[in-house]
Amino acid sequence: MSNKVNWFEIPAANMERAIKFYSEVFQQEMKVFEVDEQRTVALLPPGAGMAEDIEPFGTLLQMANFEPSDKGTIVYFDPVDNLDMALKRVETAGGKVTFPKFRIGNGYLATFMDSEGNTVGLLEWDKAYPFAETALSKNSPAGI
Repeated sequence: MSNKVNWFEIPAANMERAIKFYSEVFQQEMKVFEVDEQRTVALLPPGAGMAEDIEPFGTLLQMANFEPSDKGTIVYFDPVDNLDMALKRVETAGGKVTFPKFRIGNGYLATFMDSEGNTVGLLEWDKAYPFAETALSKNSPAGI
């Protein structure tokens, strides 16, 4: 089995609020789809923490019994432009920085609570280190 992430879903209690929040943070519009009567999804935009040419591989999801939480797995996005600027956008959009920017090995990370109450992270690799070399370091599975 590969360790590649194929898909993730971030719970949204209020889809309109969550879309507004993530659109402001990533500075891109999101595509919204009603999957059926019980599920609505909003695709994270290309470039939202990934290379511009990579299609979205995750969504915001609103459905019964899928509730936002500050406990559990944390998804870390690439802030794309600059971690400090992204954290300012998080706060401007109504989120709360829960763990300020700090140094880890070859980069920096921070976590925040989104508009729905989920803990989400941002991870910025040092520009001097190619991602593949950093992330696949033999010293640590995450290059941390």
